[in-house]
Amino acid sequence: MIPLLMKMRVPRKNGKWFTLYLPIFFVWIILLLLFILILPALIIAVLLAFILGFGWIGLRMIPLMVNTFWNLHGLEIEIQPSSKIGCVPHHKKSFGIKFI
Repeated sequence: MIPLLMKMRVPRKNGKWFTLYLPIFFVWIILLLLFILILPALIIAVLLAFILGFGWIGLRMIPLMVNTFWNLHGLEIEIQPSSKIGCVPHHKKSFGIKFI
């Protein structure tokens, strides 16, 4: 199932966490509309690829991309603050993102 919500946990200065739920199903609707707009160009590109002889490679990539997006459900990303990039963290807690 594709993720529909994103749960973002941000640490506060007092040691507690602030949790924010972001609806990302709007992103999927926008991507669907963009896909419909570029579909004619995509069909032409696939036909040219088959004429040139490497269309089967692109055809085998479609299930791979669908499987990748489908398995994003439950993905957790944890970002640790670092002073290597020039910022000084206020606290040593991590920043977490989870697709639910």
